[in-house]
Amino acid sequence: MQITRLSLPEFPALTEDELQSWLRIDAGQDEDTVAMLVGSATEYVEGVTGLCLGLSTYRVELDGIDESYRLPLAPVQSVSKVEYRDRDGVLREIDGWHLASGYLHFTGYPAGMPIVTLVAGYDSDVGIPQSLAHAIAVVVSAGYNGREEISDQTAKTVDRLCQRFKRIVW
Repeated sequence: MQITRLSLPEFPALTEDELQSWLRIDAGQDEDTVAMLVGSATEYVEGVTGLCLGLSTYRVELDGIDESYRLPLAPVQSVSKVEYRDRDGVLREIDGWHLASGYLHFTGYPAGMPIVTLVAGYDSDVGIPQSLAHAIAVVVSAGYNGREEISDQTAKTVDRLCQRFKRIVW
């Protein structure tokens, strides 16, 4: 399976005001460093939880041919297109599918391995669970103040904040 992000998130997981307050810095101070740390921390929390935080468009190339697939990203807001690559390498659209509870279902077996274009993530920064925003703030703070590596204690704190959102796959 291959996942490609086609667009950057539409909004950050934390606002500039929230970050300035959390880090106790003045407006405009170290903007580039803070932006890089927020991006990195957001990717880390997304990796730990399997959730997409800010709305982004993705292309997911699924493995195998089946009647039902659990999509690897959540929360999925919409699926805009489902395709497969034919023997000549040409992308062909697949009809006869529907999305339900994070699963992509087909009325029969698709002609090839599905390539799904979808939008996933929370639809506003208000929708992002507070414990995940807190986890991002903790990672940003550790990176900003330490500028070296994140301590084991910080990693444990982030793990606890993300615990109830972790996806378990059998």
